[in-house]
Amino acid sequence: TCSATAAWTWCAARRRTAPSWRRRASWEVNLYWRPLGNGTFNKVPATHRNRQAYRVAVPAQPEGAVEYYLEAVLDDGKKVVWPTTAPSMNQTAVVW
Repeated sequence: TCSATAAWTWCAARRRTAPSWRRRASWEVNLYWRPLGNGTFNKVPATHRNRQAYRVAVPAQPEGAVEYYLEAVLDDGKKVVWPTTAPSMNQTAVVW
């Protein structure tokens, strides 16, 4: 599991594909974030934690909101994003 600290923390879990789900695939997982509606996205690489779990944190932010999405680059080079509408429609988080 991922716990919150002074910075926000998200975990991305990848889908199981038997029988190799216990092996770590050579995936690259990144979080893209920015202040809500402002500028370009900042890329933060995730670290592999265990099995299909990755961890990534956005640096602590002042009050306001950020938008973000996750991207995984699979072994074959295919990119998968969450939410599926990213980067045009993303997830948001509010800081207060």
